[in-house]
Parts: sequence; C-alpha cells; structure tokens
Amino acid sequence: MKKIIKNINRVTSRLNHDFKFYHLFSLKEPSVNQFDFKKNLKDKISNNFINRISSYAKYLQENEPIIKNDDLWNMLGNEMNHQKFINFVSGCKNYKDKFIETIYNFGKTNVLHGFAPNRGIYHGLVKKKTVREKEKIYFLDNLISLCEYYGITKVYNPEQGGWMVEEEDFNSFIKIIFQKKNISIFKTPNHYYGYKFNRDFLFYKDLKGLYAAEKISSACKNHNLSEIVEIGGGIGYTCHYSRQLINNNYTIYDLSYASLLQAIFLMMSSGEKNVHLCNEKEHNKNKIFIKPYWKIFEHKTKKNILWFNEDSLPEIDLSLSKKYIKKITKSKKSFLLSINQEARNSYGTEIKQHTVYDLLNNHKKIYRTRDFLRPGYIEELIEI
Repeated sequence: MKKIIKNINRVTSRLNHDFKFYHLFSLKEPSVNQFDFKKNLKDKISNNFINRISSYAKYLQENEPIIKNDDLWNMLGNEMNHQKFINFVSGCKNYKDKFIETIYNFGKTNVLHGFAPNRGIYHGLVKKKTVREKEKIYFLDNLISLCEYYGITKVYNPEQGGWMVEEEDFNSFIKIIFQKKNISIFKTPNHYYGYKFNRDFLFYKDLKGLYAAEKISSACKNHNLSEIVEIGGGIGYTCHYSRQLINNNYTIYDLSYASLLQAIFLMMSSGEKNVHLCNEKEHNKNKIFIKPYWKIFEHKTKKNILWFNEDSLPEIDLSLSKKYIKKITKSKKSFLLSINQEARNSYGTEIKQHTVYDLLNNHKKIYRTRDFLRPGYIEELIEI
C-alpha cells in the first residue's frame, strides 16, 4: 500500500512540476491548507508617516531628470502609469484615509506590478484554483531550497536518493528559519496569496530577500565591509532582512516609483525612525537611506563598500548600467554582489539584455555560482 501511495504522489508531483522549480514533492496536508489571501495588515500609520511620504513624493516629482532610457523598467513605468501614483501620493496629506486604504489594499490593484510577491494577479488567483496551486508549489519549492542552503534539510538529488523530497514539514522549517532566528517578517500588503504563519503571512519574496540578506551579511563579515549600497531594491525585502543580520548602513538607489514604494514599506516594516528619505536632513541615527537613482553619482566615494544588485542590471539601459559600474569601480577595497540572469532576452524590442559579466569581466571574481533558490540565476561576488 505504501508503495502505491508513493507512486501516486510521484505521478501527481510530476504532473504539477514546473521547469522553474528545483524539486518534486507531494504537497502533503495540512501545509497546503495554510495558504490564503492576507487580510490582516492594519498597522497604525501616523500623520508623521503620511507627511514624510507625501513630501518625498513631491521631491521626486520636482527633481527627476528627463530620461529616455529604452529598458525594461522604463517601459513598465510607462505601461503602468507610475507617474500617476507618484502624483497621488504627493497630495496624500489632503486625503489621508484614502491613502491608508490604498496601502492596505495594494494586492487588489496593479500598483506593485513587477514588484509583487505573487506571480499571478489577485483576480486570477481568486478565480482559478490552478493558479493558486502553482503559487503554492512555487513558494514551497523555494522554501525547500532555503532549507537546503541553511542545512536544515539535505539537498535534493534526483540522481541518487529517490524521486521526491523526503522531508516536507514546512511549518517546522519556517519556525526554524524565522522564529528561532528571531527574524521579523516584512509587511507585505493585503490581498496577496501566501503562507499563513502565526499571525502573519510569508511570500516567495520573503524567502528570496532573506537568502540575499544572508549572502550580503556573509560578504560584509568576510571582507570587513562597512556599508551596503543596493542598486534597485524592489519594495525593500532584502534591505529589511539584511538590517536584521548586520548593522551596517544600507542605502538604496532606484527609479522614483520604486524608491517611493521602498519608503512606504520599509518605514512600515523596519520602523519610521530607522529610515531616512533623500529630501530630509541626515543624522547618524538613521540606518536605511532611500534615494532616487540619479543621486548615486553623488554618493561619497569611500572604501569598504558592498555594492549589491539583484534582478535589474541586465534589464537597465546599457549606457546607464555602464555609468553605475564606473561609479562602483571608483570605490577602493570594495566588492559587488550580483544575483542576476544571463538570458540576453530582448525588452520586447530589438534591444538585447546585457550581463553583469559583460560589464565587469576584467575584475577578480571571489566566486561565481548558481543561485540556490532560482534555476538560471547566477550569483557572483566581484572584487573591485
């Protein structure tokens, strides 16, 4: 009987298997039943929070240079009308309740398109069970990979050791990673589809962010690096988890729209007092600095910096990427940690994506390896 059940699970897993996944597993109950749409984010948002966010949006409006970069992110910005959201936030002091309600319900909108923790959109996830099943498998596959990285479970080997992952105690895995390590979970907005854990929810971006944070922490400690500078930070997952692992100052440079999202979610997740916005007066008590991309060229060229980029350098306009690299290479005794793909796909135009290797092939690589979580992604630590 056990053999029959094992074979059924094997066939079911193969039918559900996606080329983007590493593992075959059986989707045991009750773990699968712990997935749902998050609806519990009701953290208090202060008037000071709203005033600061509003002022930052206005600063971005008034200071962003006119750019004509032909890359993936600017195409996305035009398609999703990112400027409309910046305009909305700049006036949120006049309609605070509407602004707060918008933040709590981001998951039902396209505001986080390209940044969201789900691959599918809310309406598609609600309507189709198959879409929800794929989201579950995607999360659990990455959770297993993270556990393999930590050594919580053995690395799955399809050549030796059977057809399926043997250990599937997902709730126990999460407790070991987040609860025992005392790691607070990022404040992902409502109406995204995730794994219920205690009173919160976890998403794929939490796992990816924590993994990247571990790599950042390790690089800083091994090479005595005192500052972290991220180019393109999503909505702040990696920064949030890095700050819990290492006490270095952390600066993010990004497009105006993304920078505004980082300001909102990092102030909610890591604490208002720990975040400094570019238009504000700096003081030593701040540990997270959020700035728009054009300010990177004013960054003080110091030594012992860890520059970090994930999921963006190949997708940024080549001329701008080269300017970033030129800035990076001016910092002595510093390193670049890159987690990116090398597919060289187009942006939907005739322009092909470049690779980090193209930009920095003359610098010493401390290591180059496949990403532990995502097939097809390369992790490189490069000495400047």
